[in-house]
Amino acid sequence: MTTASIGAEVRLLWHGLRCNLVAGIRLALMMRVMPSQFRVSAAHLLVLLVFNLLVWLCADVYTVGMAGELHPESLTMLLAQIATILLVSTLIAGLAGRAEPALLLPIMWSASDLLFEAILLVEGWLGLTANQMVSPIVAAGLALIMVLWPLLVVLRAVLMTIPMRRWQTVPALLLAIGLFWTLTTLLPRADLWRVPGGMPGIASGIEQEALFHRQPYLLEQALERLSGSRPNSPELFFLGVSPYASQDVFLREMRSVARILERRFSIADRSVVLINNRTTLGTFPIATATNLRVALARFGERMEVDKDVLLLFLTTHGEPSHELVFDLPSLVLDPVRPTDLAEMLDESGIRWRVVVISACYSGGFVEALKNPYTIVITASDANSTSFGCAHENEWTYFGEAYFNEGIAQNPSFVEAFEIARTSVALREKANRLEPSNPQMFVGEAIRERLDELTRRWADVK
Repeated sequence: MTTASIGAEVRLLWHGLRCNLVAGIRLALMMRVMPSQFRVSAAHLLVLLVFNLLVWLCADVYTVGMAGELHPESLTMLLAQIATILLVSTLIAGLAGRAEPALLLPIMWSASDLLFEAILLVEGWLGLTANQMVSPIVAAGLALIMVLWPLLVVLRAVLMTIPMRRWQTVPALLLAIGLFWTLTTLLPRADLWRVPGGMPGIASGIEQEALFHRQPYLLEQALERLSGSRPNSPELFFLGVSPYASQDVFLREMRSVARILERRFSIADRSVVLINNRTTLGTFPIATATNLRVALARFGERMEVDKDVLLLFLTTHGEPSHELVFDLPSLVLDPVRPTDLAEMLDESGIRWRVVVISACYSGGFVEALKNPYTIVITASDANSTSFGCAHENEWTYFGEAYFNEGIAQNPSFVEAFEIARTSVALREKANRLEPSNPQMFVGEAIRERLDELTRRWADVK
């Protein structure tokens, strides 16, 4: 092959890439586009996949910063995605009795990915689905759109590509839906670029001047949105604290807990969360000991402290010395000790408290926090670790058991703990782990107060 012929082939592939990207964006935007506008061959598909890979890598580098490093093992997930896409497109082509869709469908789907990658990057920066920046209804609507829109693109490509008889259409669309579910749940895209040690980091994060100066505003805005208490009716207020930035499991857990509590107790206007994570620096107030103290003080002002109940949930790493770790790379944050948290709660004036701590060695907080008006629930005893805090997890063991299996089904904080304790014990036994031994202290006075609230919440699901 001569140099001229190689150059011609490269120009042909480059032209094909441009054509495919333009057609893919039109496909995603539901604009008029024909299958014939896509350039279809194995070489064109390979070029498109390499292009998408480079886009994903650049997006990860932009998000994490140059302090990260390449993680080639993430390519395993990408290869599994490609194999699944090719398998499903081949099956759909078999239903149609034509070979062309086996390559055309992967090209159409891959060509639309650039638009969604750009949208997700912008959304991550602006935090459009963060419920402290927009109303919960708007946030939920935007999140739903970001799920349904790509699914509609996948289905549109199938319907455009294969003019099938009615009996063939249904199984083809079901295959496409199955593909979408597999790619979004079983085979999600792994980060190609991470901070050393395998966990996403925050390079060029809070130290950026705009983000640094935005933080006081975010805290004030979140606290200002707190509704006051209604007369003659005990209310539940929620303060969530997710202070460990270097593992996303704590962010995911906090978001899930907030959704469950909103469904169960309707607390959207009586809740605030403090989060340390690279993706939320411009949208949520960061979790520091100082911000926790300020937030508790404001809750004490908004609540009617003699009748309302505060649910305080902290999810992070814990130390054998009974310190909760507050982590945000580029900042040195003080840990929170049992006496610190007890002092903050006492200073706030909040009388009725439910404190849930998901962290190793968190049982060390029970003695300092317990009083007749408080429930203290911890993921472990004072000398044991708890489990499930791997970066890729959706939940910690205890967080999932207490909120997703307990509170989601039963509004009683005490009964939810019994559900969680049993669930965690079974899971630890199945995985041959040392028992974490979750702990609960229930003050006599608050037991009676919560009985009243539990009866009121019992019909809310």
